[in-house]
Amino acid sequence: MSESLRPVPTADQVTLKALSTRRRQLTELIAIEKTRLAQALDPMIVDSHRAVLQVLTQACAEVEAELDRRIAADPALARKRTILTSIPGIGRRIAGVLITDMPELGRIDRKAAASLADMAPHPSQSGAHPGRHAIAGGRPCLRTAFYMAGMVAARACPAFRKPYRAMRDAGKPAKLAIVATGRRLVTLANALIRDDKTFDQSNLLACEATSGTAPLVTTGAATTGFMIRGVRAGRSPRRSAGGTPAAASSSWPTSSPERAAAPVPRPCRRSHSRRWSASTSSLPSSARSTA
Repeated sequence: MSESLRPVPTADQVTLKALSTRRRQLTELIAIEKTRLAQALDPMIVDSHRAVLQVLTQACAEVEAELDRRIAADPALARKRTILTSIPGIGRRIAGVLITDMPELGRIDRKAAASLADMAPHPSQSGAHPGRHAIAGGRPCLRTAFYMAGMVAARACPAFRKPYRAMRDAGKPAKLAIVATGRRLVTLANALIRDDKTFDQSNLLACEATSGTAPLVTTGAATTGFMIRGVRAGRSPRRSAGGTPAAASSSWPTSSPERAAAPVPRPCRRSHSRRWSASTSSLPSSARSTA
């Protein structure tokens, strides 16, 4: 990525990134200690776990307060947090993660933003093997943040609940639909920060109220299958004998139930035809014609 898209971080940005990383580490330690507390039986061990939890919780609160103070002191970062927290599913903590771990947000296109957030399905194909689509290669902290935000948005906001329910009704797994919702959040956050608008100032709610559909870009997760944490959903379009995708033909059904029930044309195996021609080339012409 060029320096114009991702400039060299300043000392304040490095400090913000360190605070965000330390908060994430303390949060993981608190979760681990709570699991150990639930498994402890001896009273002395229980008191020890509770004391450690109290120290970790206080330390996490101090780090989070310092992070919030530094973001509020910068007008540009404060404006970015205001825009992010106006989006359904994104709270102050997730907004802090996006500000510190994704400074490119608002300066790149939607596909690059989805790839950085680890919310873009990448194909893995070889030859005639249909392969699969899986999310990989992005930043894990951003993937976790947008995944949780996608879960909340799919439940709380009608603009995200309708596409989520449409994918679930079409037979898509729940995790795939949540990841697709998370990618919509990435696209929306990138566009709002670029245009310096909040969610209420965008045309998303107006369009959703008039037409019943949200003007969000349809992601690859909604149209092609991919794998998320071991869940496989769908395959890439198979190719017909002519080499073109079978779904591109005029007779190919467009809806998901019809496409699932329709027969898929398979390409002929060239290796079999080559072996057949090689085995019959040494025969006489009369024998070849009968063969």
